Amino acid sequence: MNHTIVKTFRLLSLTLGLVALSTRLSGQSGLLLYEPFKYQEGTSLGTNYRTLRSVLSGTSDTVFVVAHRGLHIIVGNGNYAAENSMSALRLAIQNKIDMMECDIRPTSDGVLVLMHDATVDRTTNGTGTLSAMPYSEVRKLKLKKYGSSTLTTDTVPTLDQILKEARGQIYLNLDIDQKSDAAAVLAAVKNARMTDNVMFFVSARSDAAYLLNNGGMPMPSCYSVSSYNTYIKNNVKPYIFQTDNAGVNEEWVSMKNGGMKIYTNNYLLTSTDPVTDAWSELETALASGVNFVQTDYPVEMINYLKTKNKH
Repeated sequence: MNHTIVKTFRLLSLTLGLVALSTRLSGQSGLLLYEPFKYQEGTSLGTNYRTLRSVLSGTSDTVFVVAHRGLHIIVGNGNYAAENSMSALRLAIQNKIDMMECDIRPTSDGVLVLMHDATVDRTTNGTGTLSAMPYSEVRKLKLKKYGSSTLTTDTVPTLDQILKEARGQIYLNLDIDQKSDAAAVLAAVKNARMTDNVMFFVSARSDAAYLLNNGGMPMPSCYSVSSYNTYIKNNVKPYIFQTDNAGVNEEWVSMKNGGMKIYTNNYLLTSTDPVTDAWSELETALASGVNFVQTDYPVEMINYLKTKNKH
C-alpha cells in the first residue's frame, strides 16, 4: 500500500512538472516564455537532439541559423525586443532558432553580463563605461528596443542567467573577442555544464589555443589563407572558423579541405532585408558550403532554408 502511494505521488509530481514546462504568458507584449530544461550534459533531450560539439565534429548538410544578439526583428513587424536580452533569448527559443550569439563583458566587480558596446549609453537608459560600473548599478538599468529609444522592462542579463535559460534549448555563441577574459567566461560555462553546447568567438590565437586546451570550443576569425595556415602551423585546430561571405575563395577552400566548419554573417546591421534582396547573400554562402549563418533575420532565414531542404 505504501509503495502504491509513493508511486502515485511521484506520478503526480512528474505531471505537475511537465505542466510547469509548458508555455506561460508574460506581462510584456504577450511574449511567450519557457521554463529552462534541467539536464546533465551529454544526455539526450530527444531523438533529434545533438550537442553542438557533435554537430561541429560531424558531417551534415544542415545549415544552422544564428540569431545575432538574439531574436529582435521579424520582417514587417519592426524592431520589438532589446538586443542581448532575456526576451531576445526566449523569443529565439520559442521560434526554434538553432543558436543565439551574444556579447559578454565584465562589470567593475567582475560580473559577466551581456553587452555589445563598451558603454551602456546606446542600449540602456543609463550612461557610462560598463567596466567602470558595479553590477549593483548595472542591474538597475532598463534595455531599449533594438534600434530604438523605447525602453523595455528587460534589465541587463548576466551570463549565468543566460546559460541557465539556454541549457538544453538552444546553442550559444559567446562573443568575447577583446571584451572578456577567456578563462573567466569558460569557467562560467563549465559551471553551468554547457561546454558541449557553447562556442566562443575570438580573434587572438592565444585565446583560441587556451580554450581548445581547456575543453572549450573556440571559433576564431579567419579572413585569409595565411591566417588559416598560421593556425594549422601552430597546431591550433578548432572545429570552426568565422570568415567573410565573399563566396568560394581560397580560405573557404582551405578550411573545407581541412575539415573545418564555416560560419559567416548575412543581413546583419544593414538596412537591406533578405526578402527585398531575394536572399542573394545567403545563396552565395550556400554555394560556398557554409555551415552556420548569423543574421538579424533568423525566422525568415530558417523558413527560406526549409524550401531548399537545408534546414
